[in-house]
Amino acid sequence: QIHPEAVPAARASWAAEQQGKFWEYHDALFANQEALGDDLYVQIAEELELDIERFNEDRDSRESRAAIETDLALTRELQLNSTPTFVMNNVLLPPVLPSLELFEDVLETLENQEPNS
Repeated sequence: QIHPEAVPAARASWAAEQQGKFWEYHDALFANQEALGDDLYVQIAEELELDIERFNEDRDSRESRAAIETDLALTRELQLNSTPTFVMNNVLLPPVLPSLELFEDVLETLENQEPNS
């Protein structure tokens, strides 16, 4: 189950990436989560000085739909059902916000493994 604005927000983010502004767009979305919707998506694109015509074409494109569906299919295949989800070198961390210590422990374990183990 994902919220109703998850796919439109993902497609808008994908469109922003086509103009090299994914992270800036991502950060603006998260800062304005309470206002998700088409008006916000366009407002952020304008604030980031994206080409609005291209942005709208890209977010409504077959390519954006395919990219988002590919991501959703992968989450279903991996049975990921929470956000955030963290995977480090094929190690799925618990579905709660892991502590820095947990990240450090997993990273240390991975660094100490023999190659291909």
